[in-house]
Amino acid sequence: MPIFEPGSFPLFLYTQLFVTPELDPSLSFIGQTAIVTGSNVGLGFSAAQQIAQRGAARVILAVRSISKGEEAAQRIRASLSPSSSHSTEIEAWPLDLSSHQSIKDFAACAYRLERLDVLLENAAVAKTYFSLDEGGDEETIGTNVVSTTLLAMLLIPKLRETAS
Repeated sequence: MPIFEPGSFPLFLYTQLFVTPELDPSLSFIGQTAIVTGSNVGLGFSAAQQIAQRGAARVILAVRSISKGEEAAQRIRASLSPSSSHSTEIEAWPLDLSSHQSIKDFAACAYRLERLDVLLENAAVAKTYFSLDEGGDEETIGTNVVSTTLLAMLLIPKLRETAS
């Protein structure tokens, strides 16, 4: 039995570490509004940048630190082609996934948007020690699972409204 057969763990590990997926050049976000959580660094930043470069009308960077979000927005604006036929609004909005009130406030602001086409939830924490969040959940699970699910549940109706 070959070690790199489909469905095998070594193949999964190899693809996670050494394979870079190709970006679909035909993928377009023209006219769409996208929210990307955890978008001031790493994968979230790259995703927000790709969405902006592919024609989104509006990209909202949902970040814990507005100053870091504004820096990320500036870097994304600088990466956009000045000759493109569309303009992309890039904004940083506050969102602290360790606070349920922050999530509810963020969702209320998102409901005021004319449309919401994409919700890309990328934010996460990796704690090396045990601590509880405001809801009494272990902080990593509270942020990465409970809060992420809460935000999705609050924004699904807005996404459906736009889709129809």
